Amino acid sequence: MDKAPYYAVLAYSFISAISGGIKTDADFAVTRADGSETPGLYAVGIASSREFWGDYYPGALAITLCTHGGFVAGRNAAAYALGK
Repeated sequence: MDKAPYYAVLAYSFISAISGGIKTDADFAVTRADGSETPGLYAVGIASSREFWGDYYPGALAITLCTHGGFVAGRNAAAYALGK
């Protein structure tokens, strides 16, 4: 760094992802436009979480939502398949 010219760059880190496409209720059941459930259809992960995060991408915080959502949705899907 003994010799000029020097340059500076302002850079930002960003993550590009699809988030919030499928609307679900608190049980992770997919809901229709009128708010009614779609029987037996569940969705989890960042693509179905707009009601939790809005337009903000939560980064690593999404892992908790995905694992918890997977557990809840799996339990509900199994109950649906067994007719409970």
